Amino acid sequence: MAWLGGTADTFSDQERSQGVEEALAHYGLSLQAQRRGNFSLSSGVSEGLALLDSRLSLDAIICANDAMALGVVEAAAQRGIRVPDDVAITGFDDVPGAAWGRCPLTTVRNPVNETALEALRLLETRVQDPTCDNQVIRVGVTLVPRSSG
Repeated sequence: MAWLGGTADTFSDQERSQGVEEALAHYGLSLQAQRRGNFSLSSGVSEGLALLDSRLSLDAIICANDAMALGVVEAAAQRGIRVPDDVAITGFDDVPGAAWGRCPLTTVRNPVNETALEALRLLETRVQDPTCDNQVIRVGVTLVPRSSG
């Protein structure tokens, strides 16, 4: 199993990476490999090729977002690797394109509207009281199982 993270200095990548590691540990699993992209389709292809060309026998690649996951699906096709028969690939965000293409992507739906509303609420609180402490709000996510995983 491998993790394809995004830019390491982003809060979303740090949260997603930590969540993956905690979930795997809960089931007694661990990562065989970790690589970083930049949340783009092209970095998913290039980092996906690097993972798939490694000497590791990977059964799954978990990606920090859907764009990179779709890139890994493309990389697998370039190498003649069948998704999900040979390797499962998952993403995060459930962007509209995740449901289309050669292999509809298993992903985690991030509730963008709810997240935006919470961000606005926090901003309003901060404007009203600039001395308030920073807060981290986490909204619930939903697994969206499709063909890739």
